[in-house]
Amino acid sequence: MTRNAITGQHGARTLHGLEDFLYHAAEAEWALGERHKVQAKVADMMAESLAVRLGESLHRVSGEFIADHPEANLAAIIGVRNVVAHGYGIVAHEQLWASYARELPAVIQTVQALIT
Repeated sequence: MTRNAITGQHGARTLHGLEDFLYHAAEAEWALGERHKVQAKVADMMAESLAVRLGESLHRVSGEFIADHPEANLAAIIGVRNVVAHGYGIVAHEQLWASYARELPAVIQTVQALIT
């Protein structure tokens, strides 16, 4: 899909949400390399902030777009945001960092391909 096709089919809000997601995903990739340079508590706060920012950006993406592109796994990112933001359970910070390292590159690649 092109940016124009996304805007035409799903609205400008969806396109902006996807672009914001890519911005925050780039921050997450940077933070992965920097997290060992800060105190553990600061790294934990970074992981939580990134989860909220990534998921919040996707809250602006239409549900139809998310459903049409399950390969992007966007619903799972929103789910993680909800867990972190609403405190449904104890946050496993190392698992957040591991998921950023393991899964985020593929999601970034998928989203970039979808909006190009």
